[in-house]
Amino acid sequence: MDQEEDPLLITRKKREQAMSAGIYAGNLQRTGEYQTRGLRTVHSVRWRFQTQGHIHFPPLVAHGMVYVGSNDGYFYALGTHTGVPQWRFETECASLSVEKDIRMDAREYTGVTSVQLTESMAYFGTAKGTIYGVDLETGRQSWQFPGEQGKEYHEIFHVAVVDDLLLFRSDSGMSAVNVTTKERSWLLEEVPGITITPSLTSFCLTVASQMTYGKIILSHNEEIDPCAYDLSTNTVVWRNDSCSYFQVDSEGYLHALTGVIPVVNGTAYFVGLIPVDDEEEEDLEGLSTQDIANMGIPTYLMAVDALTGNLQWFSYLKNCSIEGGYTAIANNLAYVVKENGTIFAIDLVTHEALWTRQLVGELYYYDKRYVPPSLADSILYLPRRDGLLTALDALTGQDLWTVQLDGVITTPCTIADGVVYVAAGASVYALH
Repeated sequence: MDQEEDPLLITRKKREQAMSAGIYAGNLQRTGEYQTRGLRTVHSVRWRFQTQGHIHFPPLVAHGMVYVGSNDGYFYALGTHTGVPQWRFETECASLSVEKDIRMDAREYTGVTSVQLTESMAYFGTAKGTIYGVDLETGRQSWQFPGEQGKEYHEIFHVAVVDDLLLFRSDSGMSAVNVTTKERSWLLEEVPGITITPSLTSFCLTVASQMTYGKIILSHNEEIDPCAYDLSTNTVVWRNDSCSYFQVDSEGYLHALTGVIPVVNGTAYFVGLIPVDDEEEEDLEGLSTQDIANMGIPTYLMAVDALTGNLQWFSYLKNCSIEGGYTAIANNLAYVVKENGTIFAIDLVTHEALWTRQLVGELYYYDKRYVPPSLADSILYLPRRDGLLTALDALTGQDLWTVQLDGVITTPCTIADGVVYVAAGASVYALH
């Protein structure tokens, strides 16, 4: 007899599906797929709303409103049909004496850094270390952490809400706060053998909520490889050095330099290296990333058991370097987007490439800050350098459309009801 699924997890899944456009990458498993109608043909820009600072986090959508935070220190609620502001919330960052060109700089963080919506609240962090909770309808503040007694954090990198816990990464480590009591459940500053050093180039927490345990987080940045934590016990379930297929250089682990690790049916997917044997692994120690790339060491899509960290299978990514990239999951396919514009659609059953595309131009903006793809209705959306947004048929890899926007795109897009919402520079666009 099949084991019955935890009712709490069933409820959480339904809630996430209903709020798909209000969660980064479409769900807490960070698959990149939005449960909504896609946009196969672009007719026009429905509206454009401009803030006074660069936008680092994608606009999110819920209850007929678009919510977005800006480097100008404000959090905005815009009408989905018109883009007209319904209200705006002023954070502590808005009053900072910051020059306009710095607020507009895509390399600077001076305002809202991360957002997640729930059924009734928007939670967002700032570059000054405060996390706010405001009512989605009115914009009135009803929650704040830390309190007025003093700041513990200097910059909030990412927030995620799971049941009654608000999880976040900061320059102090990884923490969980009870949204009702505001009590901090744990602060993970370091794990034996690795250093937790959050980076804005890879800031996302993945919550594998479809698993039985329901409270496993997978996270990493450019200085550590994937790790899994159990929130209920505050323990590390597994980490990279227990797996022989990870490679290291003189500065630590160098592969899987992505900011998002999607999890589907208990399996985590990311890009990595696999040594042929222990002797080869020893030969690579001390080499730089570029040295290894020059050696032509093969790169793979890795499928890892999210509970144990054990390798399940891998698929060779032809002619790819080990430098970064992102993986999104939909249609029983893993879409691997590499920094040089190469896109692979890997069948999760056969582990073979269904199709491969090479786009003209690189897909990342600067300093290896990759912009994840988004998926909806079997359409793959790819933000590109210089304000280009490209849509491909996710089943065939064929071009659907490309639009040129005014400004650098450093966030993925969000799709809701056949409309694509994307931030470029200081502006939010609605494409339909």
